[in-house]
Amino acid sequence: MYSLNKILRQPYNDTMQYILFKKVYMPLIRCGKKTSTIRVNCSVKEDSDIMFVSGQEKLQVHINKIRKLSFTEITERVARTDGFESKSHLINEIKKLYPERNITQIYYIQFCLKT
Repeated sequence: MYSLNKILRQPYNDTMQYILFKKVYMPLIRCGKKTSTIRVNCSVKEDSDIMFVSGQEKLQVHINKIRKLSFTEITERVARTDGFESKSHLINEIKKLYPERNITQIYYIQFCLKT
């Protein structure tokens, strides 16, 4: 297994937390279309700087806000800030990512890209 340093291929602060992403989401983050992410578990903290990592690509972001939401609280706005066309598209993706789990709540993590 590779260490995060080898994946990133650059020195960085070893204590910095990170979240892994599918490659398809990184361009949406870079262009500002995706300004949030939905996670089933959350170990990052509000008002912190972390890395988003996909393969060898990394982006440093600032976590602005984290809210715990039930599935019924997911709105069209939540879906759009997560880079999805609609609430139903987002919910379908969550169910595809976690097919074996009966998910009733998620963490809605809002962030901004650091320059």
